[in-house]
Amino acid sequence: MLLYETGQFFVAHQDSDKDDAMVATLVVTLPSAHTGGELVVEHQGQSKKYRG
Repeated sequence: MLLYETGQFFVAHQDSDKDDAMVATLVVTLPSAHTGGELVVEHQGQSKKYRG
């Protein structure tokens, strides 16, 4: 599990785990007041956007 503090973000070449058993990512969105932003999931040329 990777944890990020305020202002941090995912950087693929630094944060990616290289384990063949790693097959998914779990994103947990807690109920909190916020504005903007969306989660974009891309796989095999397809893209899906989620808003919290």
